[in-house]
Amino acid sequence: AKGTTTITASLADGTYPVICTVTVTVKKPLAADEVAYTDSNGNKYSWEHINEFSASILSNANSVTTNDDGVMQATGTMNGNTVTIPVGTQMTVQVTQSGTKKAYKVRVLGFKYDDLTSGGKAGITFDFVDLLPTAKMNSSNTNVEGWGGSGTESNDGGCELRGTLNSTTLASLNNKDYIKAVNKTYYLGNSSTETRTKSDKLWLLACSEIWPKNSDSTRYGSAMGDETGGKGQYPLYKTLVGETAWSIGNSNLVKKLNNSSYSWWLRSPYCYYSYAFCGVYSNGGCDSSSANLYSGVAPGFCI
Repeated sequence: AKGTTTITASLADGTYPVICTVTVTVKKPLAADEVAYTDSNGNKYSWEHINEFSASILSNANSVTTNDDGVMQATGTMNGNTVTIPVGTQMTVQVTQSGTKKAYKVRVLGFKYDDLTSGGKAGITFDFVDLLPTAKMNSSNTNVEGWGGSGTESNDGGCELRGTLNSTTLASLNNKDYIKAVNKTYYLGNSSTETRTKSDKLWLLACSEIWPKNSDSTRYGSAMGDETGGKGQYPLYKTLVGETAWSIGNSNLVKKLNNSSYSWWLRSPYCYYSYAFCGVYSNGGCDSSSANLYSGVAPGFCI
């Protein structure tokens, strides 16, 4: 919050009066649970400010660059400051669970990557560093209709978790008002090569957003193929994965639940079976799990 007041002083030297106007801006400090990000100068920013930063980089065609270390970064303005944020930067989201707020770390995956459902690009894409509580993809143990299936009918097993993320989970986030709906592509499961697209505010990552194409096939990890619309890996995951094969453990892909390494779901249906979705194991390698088993949840979202 901020307020602005103008102070006007008049003085005369006998011949020429001088009017001096001073504008004073007063900014109310953010409460601890409102702080999403603190920059290198100690300035604190809320998700409202991050939303402002996103809008500023979208309005500047030259806002996204690469630093001397080869890391993608974006430069924009928020709360009156010019700020540069590199891919991999961590921020904090408050999640209300059973009436209590809990801080979760999220990180920047890339800039101007995801397609807004309303048209154009989303400014910033994030995913959760910390895992949300475990969940099933669905109770009927199927990947038929894939990520976009409602899971409410026998012929539409799909993903009950998608519905939960975009309702209950979304409502629990303190930055929900700034999260944008984007289009996410997915395979239909049961070894289908057909893809569809759904609009989501919260979503699970796909194999092809993390790993490059497998060296011995057209597949990405344990998925049928590309689910990025040709955009490829998120810039952060391109850096984290490097040349490490999808089937090999990678400490850079390990996420934790209650301080212990834990597996986490991806939205990609497993390429061979009708009952499994892909996931990242606790060692950072890719494989699959039955849809009715519990695994960690690390949603992505865009501002």
